Amino acid sequence: MDFDNFYKKKNKYQKKQSIHKYQQHHNYEKKFYSKSHGNFDPVALLESLKNNRKLKVVLIITLILVLALLIGLIALILPLIGSVISYVSENGLEGLFNEAIKFLNSLWNGTK
Repeated sequence: MDFDNFYKKKNKYQKKQSIHKYQQHHNYEKKFYSKSHGNFDPVALLESLKNNRKLKVVLIITLILVLALLIGLIALILPLIGSVISYVSENGLEGLFNEAIKFLNSLWNGTK
């Protein structure tokens, strides 16, 4: 057995090993991407909610925070809507458009 033959055999083994490693890595990426970018399964979510108490608590707290935020936004916007309705009833839509145009012009021109 010559050194050239030994080198060639070693090279073939390394090629096979590197191809095998590449295929394993590629298969792992396929599994990873197929799991993370797959379709949303609501049945699996409901099953995990049945079994996981911490997930239930987090979901309930999130829903309570979202509802509180929505109620707060409605409470802030309601007086604004009331004042716009009263302004429109006094001046009509033309007065509202004139005020909006005047405001937009002041924003566009800036302070002089």
